[in-house]
Amino acid sequence: MEVNESAPRVFCDAFIHESEVDAIIENHLPLSRPVLPPKNPCDEIIGKRFAELILDEASLQLGMETLPNAIAKYLEGYKDPCIHFSFEN
Repeated sequence: MEVNESAPRVFCDAFIHESEVDAIIENHLPLSRPVLPPKNPCDEIIGKRFAELILDEASLQLGMETLPNAIAKYLEGYKDPCIHFSFEN
């Protein structure tokens, strides 16, 4: 198991006790961040329009490019959105 003090704490029922692992490796390097391409003005226009079409309590799956980021930016104020993010390339 790798332990990194920079990793965010996730509150859930999926805890692993140290007695359940064979080895613990400490790594305290900063976590990597995705490198996004520059913002695209067209994505902002599409993102705003798309967000206007989303209903409260809707489920969305967004990726990590500029258009999903533009959509997410305009979701503030929605009631109970369920948003899933994909971190795959």
